[in-house]
Amino acid sequence: MKYSVIDVGTNNILLLLAEKEKSNIRVVNRKMETSALGKDMQNGLLTKTGITRAKKILTGFIKYSKMFTENIIIIGTSCSREASNIDEISGWLKKKYDLQYNVISGATEAFLIGLANLNEYEKNRDFVLFDVGGGSTEFIYIKAGEMVETFSLQLGIRRLHNQFGSDIKAKEVEIKAELRKLHDHQIYQALKNGAILVGVGGTVTSLAAIKSGVKVYDKALVQGCRITKKELADIHYKFLKLYHYELKKYLPFDPARADIINTGILIVKEIVDYLKGSEFFVSERGLQYGVVKLSQARLKNMFGLTVRKEG
Repeated sequence: MKYSVIDVGTNNILLLLAEKEKSNIRVVNRKMETSALGKDMQNGLLTKTGITRAKKILTGFIKYSKMFTENIIIIGTSCSREASNIDEISGWLKKKYDLQYNVISGATEAFLIGLANLNEYEKNRDFVLFDVGGGSTEFIYIKAGEMVETFSLQLGIRRLHNQFGSDIKAKEVEIKAELRKLHDHQIYQALKNGAILVGVGGTVTSLAAIKSGVKVYDKALVQGCRITKKELADIHYKFLKLYHYELKKYLPFDPARADIINTGILIVKEIVDYLKGSEFFVSERGLQYGVVKLSQARLKNMFGLTVRKEG
């Protein structure tokens, strides 16, 4: 079975083309483009500029996908959940391409991220996943090979930018306030009980690439990369002193992230501190991989997709 999964996030739009045979998944190609869909979102309204950027990227991704498969699943996350004018994208997709725009809850997003990573680490290893996105951050606690708790916070990079601009102190206060919502959950105690911490998403994969000093993104160097608390603090301290054009030099594989990388690193740093971690590992497996892992029955139930078998 062939699949195209398009993840429309608050900042980036991600494309995953994959083939699945029984439980084996082969990644055919991946693409990422920055839409900044949630940039300057106020009072629940996406900007016309953000919508236009997203439509342009989606047009290219859909045309590219159709050369590979008709099994196309498009998913909207945080800013799509909150935007009162999201029908400008969903209606356009239905009318132009007869494709459904699946806006998922934070709980479903966390579940799919957990499913994507369930068997990515040594068997029965306990770990807490965190996925820092543009509008929300998801946490998943996996114990003895099972997802035992998921949690979604309204804590995201674009969200903080929209609320506080360049006010770092205000961002720190907001991040800490959101993280305190984890206090009475198993996630908060997990690292004390021996679980490891695993980060997902563009900020942590960028950190892994920065640590490796690569000019071209290399997933082999990113997946499973270990980043210590000190390494994280050192990068954060260094980047805070750099101008935008200087930050771009450290992100040649994704220069568009330069305007948000410091806010993303700040969130990661606060998460590591709050959970009392000394390090974290990096995973490339976002929610798209979780979608591909779903059974055909669940794909139909969750996304209305009747999977077509293609040659």
